[in-house]
Amino acid sequence: MIDKISNIYSRQVLDSRGNPTIYTLVKTSDGNMGFSFVPSGASTGSKEALELRDNDPKYFNGKGVLTAVKNITDELGPNLMGMNVNNLNEIDSKMIDIDGTEYKSRLGANSILSISMACARASAASNNIELFKSSNIVKNDYVIRVIGSNIDLDRFYGNFDTAEVINEL
Repeated sequence: MIDKISNIYSRQVLDSRGNPTIYTLVKTSDGNMGFSFVPSGASTGSKEALELRDNDPKYFNGKGVLTAVKNITDELGPNLMGMNVNNLNEIDSKMIDIDGTEYKSRLGANSILSISMACARASAASNNIELFKSSNIVKNDYVIRVIGSNIDLDRFYGNFDTAEVINEL
């Protein structure tokens, strides 16, 4: 059976620096779940996707993300219901199309990223594997490789898999 998105729940939470960020939980038809806390960058470039903030100086000095959460609840979430959680490229493409802007400035890159990360975890749970072992997170722009062959990590930390993500853009 295809594991379909059945619910997307989102709320504003505080990150490790006390700044508002987005928490999203994706539930699937088979009972699997994935969650995310969106990381917030300290710097932004001129061609970087837009992190949508509320800009209300009376509420978290303008850093609130309630508008981004509302975009997930009211627009992105309903449009993703019933999609196969294992088709991460389709989910991401659909969200980008719904936003319709070059830098994700209408709905916010933080809204889109929050759902994307939660779907990746739900997909891994659906396939009963660890996230870093999921082939669904390997896209054309990135290469994930297991490292440690030239470093004896087992000697120091015990036997475990280590993943390194390399951005090849």
